[in-house]
Amino acid sequence: IGLYRDKSTLQPVEYYNRLPQSHNLDVAYVLDPMIATGGTAIAAVDILKEAGVKQICFLTICASDAGVQALLDRHPEVKIY
Repeated sequence: IGLYRDKSTLQPVEYYNRLPQSHNLDVAYVLDPMIATGGTAIAAVDILKEAGVKQICFLTICASDAGVQALLDRHPEVKIY
């Protein structure tokens, strides 16, 4: 999945998605170098859940407290590293 945040609307935009057609994915790892507001992270998890992924781990290097809290508020089961 490829996402970016539109600079004018600040909304996530999906530009790439090559998830398999058969939605039997058990685990997904989301790699994002930075969580700022959490909007793009939430969108990525939403897409994966819609595809039927059962377990999602989010890996990041730098994150704001507000962004992490927004992600956890929307998806409390996601593990963040």
